[in-house]
Amino acid sequence: MTLWSGISFNFVVLINLIVAFYYPFISNTTGLDSRISGLVWTCMLISLAVVITIPKSGHAIRTLIASSILRFIYSLGLVPTLWILGALNVSNKVVFIVSLMGNRGTFTKPMNQVMTDFQFMYNIGYLLVCLMGMFVHEFFYSILLFDLVYREETLVNVIKSVTRNGRSIILTAVLAVILIYMFSIVGFLFFKDDFLLEVDALSTALPIVNPETVKVAAGVIGGTTATTLSSVKVMASSSTPTHPRAHTLPPSCDNDTCHKAMNNINSTGITDVHVCMYVYNKHLACLVYCSHFFVVSKLQQMEEKLNSTENTTSLTETSGQDSESKERACDSLVMCIVTSLNEGLRNGGGIGDVLRKPSIKEPLFVARVIYDLLFYFIIIIIVLNLIFGVIIDTFADLRSEKQQKEEILKNTCFVCGLDRSAFDNKSVSFEDHIKSEHNMWHYLYFIVLVKVKDPTEFTGPESYVYDLVKENNLEWFPRMRAMSLATTDNDNEQNEMRNLQTQLEMTNKLVITLSQQLCDLKDQMAEQRKHKQRLGILNPAAGSMPTM
Repeated sequence: MTLWSGISFNFVVLINLIVAFYYPFISNTTGLDSRISGLVWTCMLISLAVVITIPKSGHAIRTLIASSILRFIYSLGLVPTLWILGALNVSNKVVFIVSLMGNRGTFTKPMNQVMTDFQFMYNIGYLLVCLMGMFVHEFFYSILLFDLVYREETLVNVIKSVTRNGRSIILTAVLAVILIYMFSIVGFLFFKDDFLLEVDALSTALPIVNPETVKVAAGVIGGTTATTLSSVKVMASSSTPTHPRAHTLPPSCDNDTCHKAMNNINSTGITDVHVCMYVYNKHLACLVYCSHFFVVSKLQQMEEKLNSTENTTSLTETSGQDSESKERACDSLVMCIVTSLNEGLRNGGGIGDVLRKPSIKEPLFVARVIYDLLFYFIIIIIVLNLIFGVIIDTFADLRSEKQQKEEILKNTCFVCGLDRSAFDNKSVSFEDHIKSEHNMWHYLYFIVLVKVKDPTEFTGPESYVYDLVKENNLEWFPRMRAMSLATTDNDNEQNEMRNLQTQLEMTNKLVITLSQQLCDLKDQMAEQRKHKQRLGILNPAAGSMPTM
């Protein structure tokens, strides 16, 4: 789906570029220079060859499209090229909508559920705007550029930063209006004469008539090509008709008919080339036989208007500075409110930037300074920054939520919910786990399998999963566990048991050794005790012998 929507957006960008560079469209578009035309054909052929050999070359595709559109513009014209691009965009959007309806099962849903499907209704509106751009006006294509907001999540967050806390922003704006209303009352009561705003009066210049248009139009009427206004007059005043159909028309035009045609043209108020085309289309017969009567007069009027226009333009330029004047903008309270809202909020220094600069000798000079400073600090610095702060904080929160979601999707298994850190120092890495062991697409394929497979052919696990899927029960998902981690844990337990058993055996040996040493020590102590006893028995006998 992203491919189709991307193609539509590229078509819209190309169409709007053509409208922006070439509107208003000129029917007689000059052809390309032979060298530029050869360069365009070369780019087309080379890029086409690259696209055929390397289908995924994006730069070659863009070059082919750009050169083809440029060739269409100067071969077919601007309007046919726009119509072709619009038709391709409509066809692409129709394919996209049909695919969307098929994938979402729109044909089987009730009408109220279809009408509440935002994505479906959005694409239907997109298609209607495409059709309006094709058949109503080219400017409708500019609306389709807002599709970028729908496609990019960052721009959606920008819009949400205003709409999420819309109530706070509206209440703050209401507070600003109330404060401006109070300042307007003070200004109306004390500083009414200071509300003098500079205005520029509109100039009433005559419409500009293009002399080249007069030449071309007169040449079309006369049936030949005229290069100067004088030659047009001579050609039009010639008694011999120059139009190729002059000899086949009945001579039914007289002075009265010419008068009627002239009055009809003058009553329409049409000038310039439209007059000549009107005469050519509606009064062809009279034009051929009465060209001397009214064509020359119309050309003379248009020539006089050209001369007067040049004089008026020069007068307008010289008197531009004199047209500037000042107007009172606070004669009523409503005008004070409108001026404070319009000028006070749009100027960086508040309402004081547009009011009359007072003299230091005026009695209300200090009050005026306090008035300007209070408006600047309260409205410009505090209230407006409160509104901007709410919007900026909301956008920061939305950006943090987006980053948190991306972090969770990047570092957490979609199936079991285990974090990346659970696979540190394990035999299986996190990337291998989400790619092979818990691939979410494999689980999706398995769900589709149990839905389309004949229930009589189910295996035991498939029957178990099928029953849980019908109940929207997710107990069959391995939550917070994985077979690779379970195997690793068992291996670790066995290793620990072996280590403990080895340590136990070593401890037993040590205990046996210590016991043996203790027994030896006891024996030694017993021997020493017996030896002392023998010595004690012998010593008293030696003490009882007589001395010599």
